[in-house]
Amino acid sequence: RPSDGTLLARRSIARFAMQAAIAENKEALEKMREAAEHHDDHHGPAVTRQQMKDAKLPLGFRDNCAHLLIPLNQCRYDTYFLPWKCRDLFHDYEHCQHHEYERRVKVWKEKKANGEV
Repeated sequence: RPSDGTLLARRSIARFAMQAAIAENKEALEKMREAAEHHDDHHGPAVTRQQMKDAKLPLGFRDNCAHLLIPLNQCRYDTYFLPWKCRDLFHDYEHCQHHEYERRVKVWKEKKANGEV
């Protein structure tokens, strides 16, 4: 059984590795987030199909909010899925999902009013 000093050293190394991984991906995440802020949801997703495939997004999640889900999943992976991490990215993704739902309802109501449904 390892001593308490060895366990503390291992935890310290793991913490340092996690912080280093976060720092490496932070710049890429910020670029994707900035692109997402300037994205117009009515013209399709801000990421290409190839980027979604490379990020291994399930088909059901490849929608107009995929540009936010990719950095969210990367953040979750980098922080070992700790529930108190990545809150801002999660909030942005949920906000996008809600607006996408509202857009779909609006389109459906317009189609219903025109007798298309």
